[in-house]
Amino acid sequence: MRTPLKQRGFSLVELIIAIGILGVVSTIGAVMFIRMSDLWGGMLHRVDLDITADNAFDTIGRDVRGLLPLGLADKPFTGIRGDSESEGGPSFACDQFSFPVRMWVRQPSEPPLETVGLATYALDRESHSLIRTLTPVSASDSEGQRTLIAAGVSSFRVEYDPGPGGAGWLPEWKESRLPRAIRVSIVLMNPDPPNEQIARKAVFPVEAE
Repeated sequence: MRTPLKQRGFSLVELIIAIGILGVVSTIGAVMFIRMSDLWGGMLHRVDLDITADNAFDTIGRDVRGLLPLGLADKPFTGIRGDSESEGGPSFACDQFSFPVRMWVRQPSEPPLETVGLATYALDRESHSLIRTLTPVSASDSEGQRTLIAAGVSSFRVEYDPGPGGAGWLPEWKESRLPRAIRVSIVLMNPDPPNEQIARKAVFPVEAE
């Protein structure tokens, strides 16, 4: 007769070791999942910031391409350098520049009227937003049309190329002529997380004369 084989189960020590290994593997898997989620979230934040920067540059580029020659407008091209101190931190750039463009003014019961407007780009220091203000040259500043161009802007720097014979990029523009080109640098930040930010730069040639 055959002797039946005895079935042997796990001992207590083997069971504890198996549970310990399973716990280590689970912990490693959870940590890797969290890190991958953070990396993926950070990449999405950077993509959003890149899209915001591209949209801002597209808007500025359209206005610069539609810049009116100074002989057709009563307003000059001006660029002002500005710096502001943040609470408990270093100062940040908040430049401003304005130039004449064509604009359409809508009035009740009348067709739109084409006129000369002043396009102004400036950084709102309280909301950290890049604002475009379009004001008819015949109207006061309070009647300007404000448009949000980009939110989460922590720095807005504008420089000006004077052309041949100049001393490089200038921080301000107060000449009676137009610059040859405009260089705009912006730093965008994401409020969630606040340390996620990108810096972008673009150069816009000025062709109106």
